[in-house]
Amino acid sequence: MWKSLLKSIFAETLSFMRVKILLFGIIAEIIDHNSLSMELEQPCSVARFKEQIFLKYPKLKNYATFAVAINEEYAEDSNTICNNDTIALIPPVSGG
Repeated sequence: MWKSLLKSIFAETLSFMRVKILLFGIIAEIIDHNSLSMELEQPCSVARFKEQIFLKYPKLKNYATFAVAINEEYAEDSNTICNNDTIALIPPVSGG
């Protein structure tokens, strides 16, 4: 009984969204995909998203300096991610 009551309470207070994630360079190699989809709690900041992606893919912590873009615009950790946004994880680029 308590279990179903708690599920009901959390279902009413938590809202989830789905986002598409585009992966580039070393990040795509680590995860072994060029894109994926992920469910996040709403609201979700870029900082919170990074925490979630590091939990799901711990090897990414070694490359924590990647940039994040939301819908093709660079984003700061404080930016908010919305339902159906496209997030790009962009590793540092070097060259000459």
